[in-house]
Amino acid sequence: NHAAATFFVGPQNHGVTFDAVIMAHFLESAELGYSKSCPYHSWFHAVDVTHGVYRLLTLCSTDAFLSGSERFALLVSALSHDIGHPGLNNIFLIETFHELALRYNDKSPLENMHCARLFELCSRPKCNIFAALPRPQYLEVRKVCIDAILHTDNAQHLGMIKDVQMLYEVNSVLMDRG
Repeated sequence: NHAAATFFVGPQNHGVTFDAVIMAHFLESAELGYSKSCPYHSWFHAVDVTHGVYRLLTLCSTDAFLSGSERFALLVSALSHDIGHPGLNNIFLIETFHELALRYNDKSPLENMHCARLFELCSRPKCNIFAALPRPQYLEVRKVCIDAILHTDNAQHLGMIKDVQMLYEVNSVLMDRG
């Protein structure tokens, strides 16, 4: 799985360079952040989702409209999107006044925790895959990671569908030509 993850997040897919040893430490630590007792939200799921994101980025020729930093951020987000998942859903956490629901004020507690875990992991120098990025590029990557992971909350789904429908309605003439 590390070989696949290393390929998917590799610089050949986005142009963002990083230290290979730091990426190896990041991947090892990220894998350890996934519970082995959680059958679905596992490291295998993370690598599978990362493969799916990699394929979409490739098939949709996103290099034509997304920056390398954005593509890198999406791939890292895919790897990290369920890190630390306890195997419970947001509704349960909120209804039981779980620590995560209290910490994040009932707003996407799992997804907020996944974001925090990603950036806590990267705060360790030996795992900081963002260390070589200039500050403006790091801030862009951080924003994309946070947005991407927060949007994995299924409660966001209907709003995203409406946004895509509106985008299509406004641009249907252009989109239908394709």
